Amino acid sequence: MNENKTFTLADIDAYSLLMDLLHNLWAAVLGALAVAMALYMFNSYRHVDRYTCSATFAVMSKKSSNYIYQNLNAAENMAETFTGVLQSDVLKERVCTDLGIDEFNASVKASVVSETNILILSVTDESPQDAFNVIRTIINDYPDLIQWASSSMVMNILQEPEVPRSPDNPLYMRNSTIRIFGLSLLAFLALFAEFSIKQDTIKKEKDLTDKLDAKSLGTVNYEKKYKSLSSRLRDKKTGLKITDTTASFGFVESYRKIAAKIIDEAGRKHANAILITSVREHEGKSTAAVNIALTLARQGKNVVLIDGDLRSPSIAEMFDIDVDPHRTLYSMLFEGVKPANALYRDKKSGLYLLLSHKGYSNSTEIIASDRMKKAIKMLKEAADYVVLDSPPVSVIADAAVEANLTDLSVLVVQYNRVQASDINETIDVLKECKAELAGCVLNQVRTISHSMVGGYGYGGYRYGYGKYGTYGKYGKYGHYGKYGKYGKYDKN
Repeated sequence: MNENKTFTLADIDAYSLLMDLLHNLWAAVLGALAVAMALYMFNSYRHVDRYTCSATFAVMSKKSSNYIYQNLNAAENMAETFTGVLQSDVLKERVCTDLGIDEFNASVKASVVSETNILILSVTDESPQDAFNVIRTIINDYPDLIQWASSSMVMNILQEPEVPRSPDNPLYMRNSTIRIFGLSLLAFLALFAEFSIKQDTIKKEKDLTDKLDAKSLGTVNYEKKYKSLSSRLRDKKTGLKITDTTASFGFVESYRKIAAKIIDEAGRKHANAILITSVREHEGKSTAAVNIALTLARQGKNVVLIDGDLRSPSIAEMFDIDVDPHRTLYSMLFEGVKPANALYRDKKSGLYLLLSHKGYSNSTEIIASDRMKKAIKMLKEAADYVVLDSPPVSVIADAAVEANLTDLSVLVVQYNRVQASDINETIDVLKECKAELAGCVLNQVRTISHSMVGGYGYGGYRYGYGKYGTYGKYGKYGHYGKYGKYGKYDKN
């Protein structure tokens, strides 16, 4: 295991990156919306509407020999002088007195329309009514203001002021809000992309040796079991078997290669009892156990597949078998049923099956019993291979107990799901057991090219450990005491 591996662009898995981005797209959209809304609310809070009320005057000289020329000059001079008067403290105090207000907050401006004698008086305030009241007050006082500004000029009002209906500076943030939303969305997606890339999960077969302290037994690509909606509705949601008509050549060949490596490992270790387990639920370990057993059986081997996941048995459903309560693993162990009568046989492959018809809350006690130990020993002597489907290691102590009843263990790792550190912890647990760890199988591997042509593999099988996740009193069961770390599953 290479712990100091340098990260490169070649290590980026395109499919997992794309799926992680799509999976977190809703969070990125919500985050971008929150940023855009926060910015909009902030700007709205700071924004102050300003309303302008205007009146139009004609400025003329009282004594004019050249009417047009004099009036144009008069308007320009009046605008300049009048603006100064309007900004004076005297005017402001007079307006405040007339309106009965304490402070003059409006801005007043006088301007001339170019090349005319038209003067426009404007008052701007935060309130449209206040702007109107101020300009009306100025107009009412304008005879006195004219005298201050110029005694030779006269101003005739052409257009009376009206209360403004809309602000001069409306808050228009549509484009900026959309832009902020887009930039925020890209930022969140970049953040999720970085998290996805740096996520220390297993995404390719090379990761099995680079990140894990175990050998690689091969990979199984994701493959859809159902080719149409109608077939999906007719069938049960179970894992895809290599004997199913929908199984592709690549899917079957993957398990043939994995089985070959297991046979080679078993031959070198003189072993024939193989445990199949995983770190967590839904990693496809039951499907892997079934297909490894089927592959061995199709090679002419005498194989017994045991459903050792007594909390949540699934093998019977995968073979569409209605289990007789008197033909089960439990009945063989504790009710005196002979092994020959307890076993089922798959007609297609010749595989023998030792099944359970229900979940047992005392599964660890059953598995750790002397009868279970004797049964495994008897089956090992009678069969070429015994394949034991075990519960996930992180769920309960059963897997560790069963690993002391078998010779080899195989860890099924789902593509891009479990952190490498958690997998290595499980590997450490398995290495402490009697069964030697043969290696890991990377399951349900996906790539963009596979997805575009329909894909490989089928999702992991379901589990229901909920209420049974508290049975750690068996963590110190008999000579299995070293698995006491599973004591976290103590009864409530």
